[in-house]
Amino acid sequence: KNNNDNIRSEDPDEDGLPRVINGKLTSRQQLMGISVGSAGGWSLEVFPGDFVVHRKYGIGRYEKTVLKSKTKLTPEETAASEERRKEIINGLMNEGKSLEEIQKAVADFGTDKDKDPVSNPLAALLEIAYADAMVHVPIERAYRLSRYRAGDAAVKPRLSRVKGEAWAKAKHRVEANTVQMAEDVLALYATRETLNRPPFDPSAEGRVRKFAESFPYEPTPDQKKCFEDVENDMVWRSRPMDRLICGDVGFGKTEVAMRALFRCVANGRQAALLAPTGVLAAQHFKQVVRRMGEGTEHNFNVALLRGGMGKNTKK
Repeated sequence: KNNNDNIRSEDPDEDGLPRVINGKLTSRQQLMGISVGSAGGWSLEVFPGDFVVHRKYGIGRYEKTVLKSKTKLTPEETAASEERRKEIINGLMNEGKSLEEIQKAVADFGTDKDKDPVSNPLAALLEIAYADAMVHVPIERAYRLSRYRAGDAAVKPRLSRVKGEAWAKAKHRVEANTVQMAEDVLALYATRETLNRPPFDPSAEGRVRKFAESFPYEPTPDQKKCFEDVENDMVWRSRPMDRLICGDVGFGKTEVAMRALFRCVANGRQAALLAPTGVLAAQHFKQVVRRMGEGTEHNFNVALLRGGMGKNTKK
C-alpha cells in the first residue's frame, strides 16, 4: 500500500487488474486521464478527481470521459443517419422480421440501444461533477475548461452550483477587483513619476567604499552590477529608488541591501531591513551590528524590532 496516494494494485505483477482507491475498486480505464489541445497552443490534461474550472459553470471535478449520442448533428451526419436507418429497416424486412420487431428497432434509433455508429453518431464527453448536477462537456468544447490551479492544496475547493448566479457573481467581483487593482497600480506609478527627493551626498561615498572593504568575499559580477545600479538610484538620481533585486539563496542579495542601508544612514537618514521571520531577522541583526553597529568604526545605532515586544521595548 502506498500511503502517499492511497492507491493499491490487487496484484503488483498484473498491471491490467483493477486497483483500490480510497476503499473503492477502480478499473484501469478509470485511472486514465485525457489530454486535448489545439494547434494554437491551448492544451488541457486532466485525470479522474482533478478539479477544473468551466467558464460558465465554475469549479467542478472531472470524473471520466464517456461516449453518448450526439444531440446536434451536421446536415451531412443527419443525411447519412437517415439513409443508414432506411437500410436497416429494409434489411429487417428482407429478413422477414415481424412488424413488432421492426417497430422496436425503429424505436431504438438514437438511443443507447442503437449501436450503429452511422445511425447513431457518438460524441466523446468530459463528465464534470458539480454540487447540484453533472455536466457533460464535448471534447471539441474542452477549451472552455481549465485546470484548477490550487487543486493539490490540502483544503479542497467547494464545487460550484450549476443553478443560480453564484459563479457569475463571483466572476463579476473578481473582474471588478482586478480593474480596481489595475487602476490603483497605475495611479501609484503616476504618483511616483511626480515625486522627487534630494539625492544622497556623493562625498559620503568614501565611507561607503570603506564599509565595503569589510565584506570578506570577492563580489560576483552580478553583485557589482547591483552595487552600481543601487548607487546610481540613491546618489545620482532625484527620484525615490524603486528597484527589485532577485536571486537564489546564497547569491549575495543581503550584501547589496547592507551597502544600501549603510549609505542611507551615512547620509543622516533612518533605514529598516525587513525579514519574513523572527529567526531571519535575528540573523540579519547580528550581522548588521557586527558590520556597522556599536563597537565598530562606524558606530551606528542598530536595534531589533519584532512581534511580541512590549511598547516600552519598541520605543
